[in-house]
Amino acid sequence: MWSPLPKKLTDSLVQELEGNKNAMSRTMLESNIDDINDLFMEQGYDDAGQFMKNVAAAESNLGSDELGDYSFSPFQIDDIRYEDIVQRASETPGSSAHKRAMVANEYLQKELGRPDFDILNLNLKDEEHNPLIGAALTRMGLANIKDPIPSDIEGQATYWKDHWNTEAGAGDTDHFKSQVSHHYGL
Repeated sequence: MWSPLPKKLTDSLVQELEGNKNAMSRTMLESNIDDINDLFMEQGYDDAGQFMKNVAAAESNLGSDELGDYSFSPFQIDDIRYEDIVQRASETPGSSAHKRAMVANEYLQKELGRPDFDILNLNLKDEEHNPLIGAALTRMGLANIKDPIPSDIEGQATYWKDHWNTEAGAGDTDHFKSQVSHHYGL
């Protein structure tokens, strides 16, 4: 005869499953970042992979925080940043920003199985925080910043605050460093 599991055991199993789900999401996000970073490095751009992971750690605990409608993906891309990416890529066909968008489109059309996908014409809410699209937009946005990404965590924290989170953002450099340390021990 079947009897229900004790609540303590049920709670423990649920917690373990939730932890496995978060670990799997983290692994998928990191894989998406690596794939997009590799794509851009093949185009001659500097390695920004670890910094992108650090941004996702600071912005959303690598996607494990509740992601609301106010910004997109584990990188927390808001409407203003998305519009900046679109404007830079659209205003001058043949520009570096336009070429980046075409590279991202070609890759994402294949990966997503969506031949009509256009990174410059998205309704971000419809994309449901897709981390692969978020990684592509993040890499495109970072490529628009003239200053190079520092290699040290202190420098990256300042860079993140100045160029990604901005003065209006709630985060501070200590938050960035704490999140990076928590997730990567750097």
